Amino acid sequence: MLLSIVMVGKQVFNNVYNFVIMKFTYWWRSYRRSRGRDIPQQATTRWEKDYNLDPADTMALFDEYLAMVIQFGFLTLFVSGFPLAPAFALLNSVIEIRLDAYKFVTHLRRPLPLQVQNIGAWQSILKGLSSVAIVTNSFLIAYTTNFIPRLVYMFIYSYDGSLTGYVNNSLSYFDTSDFTDINKPETMTLDGKHVHTCRYLDYRHPPSYENKYTFSLQYWHIFAARLAFIVVFEHLVIFVTSLIAYYIPDIPRNVQTQIQREQILAQAALYRDEMRHSRRPGDQRHQRSRDFSSQSSDQNNGNLMYSPTDCSCGEDSYYTL
Repeated sequence: MLLSIVMVGKQVFNNVYNFVIMKFTYWWRSYRRSRGRDIPQQATTRWEKDYNLDPADTMALFDEYLAMVIQFGFLTLFVSGFPLAPAFALLNSVIEIRLDAYKFVTHLRRPLPLQVQNIGAWQSILKGLSSVAIVTNSFLIAYTTNFIPRLVYMFIYSYDGSLTGYVNNSLSYFDTSDFTDINKPETMTLDGKHVHTCRYLDYRHPPSYENKYTFSLQYWHIFAARLAFIVVFEHLVIFVTSLIAYYIPDIPRNVQTQIQREQILAQAALYRDEMRHSRRPGDQRHQRSRDFSSQSSDQNNGNLMYSPTDCSCGEDSYYTL
């Protein structure tokens, strides 16, 4: 019931509320500009017409992302409690896409475009919700449904492997004489007959047992089966999602190859550009003068001896008289 209210009622109310507020804000701005002053002003240019529109705040998308993340959280965390939630979420998303498109085109000033690589921290939040959703849904299936008790009864306690006798097996016995004065019902009769024993949904020992009303062995079998189901379900879902993510990556492999190729080409072009700048004539003369100064210093210190035969008379050679 909670999910139906959130996914249907709340979403419809938010869409209608946003549409009405958008219309009213636009009408109020136009009214103040045209009739709210002594001299009516008629917008003629494009920027004057856009002045009546709402300004595009840099944090405007924050509320949009927040609404989508909240919807995604309700949808994934408790989808096993309301299986129709994805259908209503899809319908709401289609309607909201059209409303947002209408709002950005007709009632908002043109926003400044910014280039980003991804959706930022929202990606980590969505991944975290997906991971937590696996745990919550496994616990919901194990502890709020009869799926595990039915399997335990079929494979362990049933004589023919069917669900025949499951309801009677899932009900425990209670002696009405064990009622306290506080919990005792006003009348102990049903259809004029005194009720000595009643049944309730649980797995406990009957009143004739030594430790009456304690958990029976079947309860611990179901408890262990639920824990085992949680562990198996989590690992199975994680394995399947990881396998799908491996075979269907966010970026196709051919696109990744092209990106790596562009990076290599960019590095090669940068390297060639740096080599071209380092071989400029001015840089060569500066490098030659530094080499010549170091050679002269070594010669004066006696570390290097020159002879006329050691000097080449090429274009780039330096020698002293």
